[in-house]
Amino acid sequence: MRDLRVRARLAAVAGSLLLAVLLAAPALAATRDDGEEPGRGLSSGQALLIFIGVPLAVAVLLGLLTYLPSIARGPRYRPERTWTANPVWFGGPDDPEEALRLTSPEEIARTSRGGASAQW
Repeated sequence: MRDLRVRARLAAVAGSLLLAVLLAAPALAATRDDGEEPGRGLSSGQALLIFIGVPLAVAVLLGLLTYLPSIARGPRYRPERTWTANPVWFGGPDDPEEALRLTSPEEIARTSRGGASAQW
């Protein structure tokens, strides 16, 4: 059983190598055929533009497309800044104005800090 596995592995490796050589055979041809003309070579400026400029432009474009939504949305809340949005009372009473009116000023002053500001 072990001998069969070893032979199968060797056959797979040999087959892979043979396939790679067969696929590379046209590249090893010594003569040009079918009227191929290599044409002029690239200048150093063209080569730099193609191999450095184009990938750099694609990377800049992808970065811009990544950051564009956050740039368009504008600034967001940062912990060191004060909160500028209107207050929202989650899970509070149905009529917040009535609940505040019925609460004593001492209780409001005692509980006016805390929550997400972590100052209680």
